[in-house]
Amino acid sequence: MQAIKVFSLAIEYLKNHLLEKIQQRLKNALQDDDLYFVLTVPAIWDDPSKQFMREAAEAAGIKKDKLAIALEPEAASIFCQKLKTDKAETGRDFCETVKSGMKYMVIDLGGGTADITVHQRISDGTIQEVVPPSGGPWGGKSIDEAFFKFLCEICGTKVMEDLKSIELEDYIDLFREFETKKRSVRNNNQTNVVITLPVSLTDLVKQQHKSLKWHLKNPVIEIL
Repeated sequence: MQAIKVFSLAIEYLKNHLLEKIQQRLKNALQDDDLYFVLTVPAIWDDPSKQFMREAAEAAGIKKDKLAIALEPEAASIFCQKLKTDKAETGRDFCETVKSGMKYMVIDLGGGTADITVHQRISDGTIQEVVPPSGGPWGGKSIDEAFFKFLCEICGTKVMEDLKSIELEDYIDLFREFETKKRSVRNNNQTNVVITLPVSLTDLVKQQHKSLKWHLKNPVIEIL
């Protein structure tokens, strides 16, 4: 199946789900033409990629004059304008914290990319771009890829590929646990990070090498 077909089907599903929920709440008082859709894309996407997303949205049934493509960090910056800066119900919002003339950076750390933009608050309440949006493939998945590469260096690439193809459930459980540990790590963390390796992984290592303990040289990981 072509990529544009996959994207258009995903957008169409989200659009129809949104319309269904809105109609339920407003009792069919809203028409399709009353909505204006804004699709966000990573800041590092080039013009052909943005055009691809636009064409996918149009194929999903969204009209050209009812569609806009926005950069994710810019959309986040606009959203933050009404975001509370503390947990109190009566706390100040972003607009009260960032005064006129102040510059601020918005960093959108997603799964695939990290998008960065710098804005300045203008006296009339609008925001102005200070530097063009930028970013790179530094999202959460890059850490997963580094962990996979780390395991390949310890256990061997073939072992990890076999684990993924033969013992897929154990492979998923391993990276699910890694995801949990990844989210709990803090800058001031001084303790070892303990990750339980599946038995199937140790068996695969034994089939191709001496033993797993023989290959483990990093003291951060412990065998449970």
